[in-house]
Amino acid sequence: MLVQFKRGRNTARPFLVNALIEQLSDHEFELIVPIPYHWKRLIQRGYHPTLHLAQLIARHFSLPVSECLVRPRPSVSQRGLSREQRKTNVKNAFEVNSAQYIEGKNVLLIDDVMTTGATAHEASLTLIKSGAKSVCVACLARTPPQTI
Repeated sequence: MLVQFKRGRNTARPFLVNALIEQLSDHEFELIVPIPYHWKRLIQRGYHPTLHLAQLIARHFSLPVSECLVRPRPSVSQRGLSREQRKTNVKNAFEVNSAQYIEGKNVLLIDDVMTTGATAHEASLTLIKSGAKSVCVACLARTPPQTI
């Protein structure tokens, strides 16, 4: 189902999104920010799953989505990299282009799959350094830690 969602197929969407929404219903956020892709990667994929997921969640909770977190430089795919290689690969990978959107806000950061947490960690640090009050990460799936 997750692969279908990541490739833009709609069949798995309701189940996955509803499951995530149920987990988030007790939390209070003011803004939703998706993990960004570099523009070259977006062209290759033809679909932005984290933005799409963020928009669906935002619609349910009546919250704004901001694409203020950007990935100005392309990075190597995380697939197949070790934990340490993943950390190095995403080090300083993100920037905030409009800090006024996140200043003092409780941010929900959306990712599709979390493997080591390196991407979410680096993105969260970037948001906090740029003024976010707090960052909570939500993802559709988590790779078991011992498999990495």
